[in-house]
Amino acid sequence: LFSTLLAFTSAGSGFVYGYLALGDPAVGGGFGVFAFSVIPTVIFFGALVSVLYYLGVIQFLIYWISLTMQYTLGTSSSESLNAAGNIFVGMTEAPLLIRPFLPTMTKSE
Repeated sequence: LFSTLLAFTSAGSGFVYGYLALGDPAVGGGFGVFAFSVIPTVIFFGALVSVLYYLGVIQFLIYWISLTMQYTLGTSSSESLNAAGNIFVGMTEAPLLIRPFLPTMTKSE
């Protein structure tokens, strides 16, 4: 699944940027330029996660991953939710997930 998504990203980058993304051996020595090959992949996966978040898929995954972490690791619900959120939404947005839990959290959490 992931290799298929990466192939789509590579094909799209090649369509938009041509030899700069694909690393045409006659032009660039076989190495793609970082800005035209890696950054479109990051943007693509960021957009994919945003769409899945809009559809509610990410919330479902975060809930079940955090529930699994809570039972297997023995962590609190807010710690598990924050750790599971870091997987998909990043370290800057994950604390927003635990905002409703802040009044009841202990200092160690």
